[in-house]
Amino acid sequence: MMEVHRSNVGHGLFSMFMLARPIPYTIVSPGTKVWPPLTIPAPERTRNESVTRFRGTGHKPSRLAEISDTTWRLRKWMEFSHPHGITARVGEDVTTYATLNEELYTPTPQKPWRGIWCGDYAGHGCEFLVILQPDDPAPLPESAQRAMSRRSSSASSADSWTSVQSHFQNSDDEGYVDLGASEIMDASTTTVVDDSEEAGGRRTRQESSVYSGRIEAIKLTGDPNIPRGEYTFIAPDIGPDGFVRTAEEEIFRDEFITSQLIMISHNRLAQYWVPFGHISFYQRVDVDALLSS
Repeated sequence: MMEVHRSNVGHGLFSMFMLARPIPYTIVSPGTKVWPPLTIPAPERTRNESVTRFRGTGHKPSRLAEISDTTWRLRKWMEFSHPHGITARVGEDVTTYATLNEELYTPTPQKPWRGIWCGDYAGHGCEFLVILQPDDPAPLPESAQRAMSRRSSSASSADSWTSVQSHFQNSDDEGYVDLGASEIMDASTTTVVDDSEEAGGRRTRQESSVYSGRIEAIKLTGDPNIPRGEYTFIAPDIGPDGFVRTAEEEIFRDEFITSQLIMISHNRLAQYWVPFGHISFYQRVDVDALLSS
């Protein structure tokens, strides 16, 4: 352990860097509290909860080979001095951190939405999330699989969902902003005008490879509704066969609310929360620029 904050500016506030010990894969189950969470691929994980606040010997590396290369902890607390030299420690908290594999958040021509993003969550303020476009996606969560199964046996999606544009046009709320048809087109489709049929065909093939597969958004910070490490949304297929209907089945109630993902650009997304009439915007975080600022 190493104290990392003893300046006059933070008088009374203390922090301590702590090494972490990876947890063996053989004892990790879906209910195990670990960081990084099981939703994020990682070479190793460590426990994220402890009744002893990680003071037990099982959490501390006892030799060099037991030190985690990608996870660590930060213990924070406040101390108040008394006239007789006795101090009282209050507000102690331990936070577990981890290094993510750079490939997970580095965009590629075929996976342009990969990255660390900052999202607007209205009353909760801004939160950070990682958006994944997995090359080999794992099976969807069980509840999402049930929803997809119910969707396949229900009515056609064209009869059961309301677009953002039609919602705004039919709404009596003057506070809504009218999104022009051109802006909706920009956010959802791409029009290619090229005199060369060959160039147009090549562009179409490139776009087909981009608009395919799954997008997963996982919170790196959390709130009481969705803790960190949990999915904030999953788009099972961003291609033509994508999931584009209102989730009204019983399985969605009390767990999910109806929303629509608007793919504005490779660096900007928006999520339209239908019941609230609210749009949250997500902006890609330039990690290199942030670290050098």
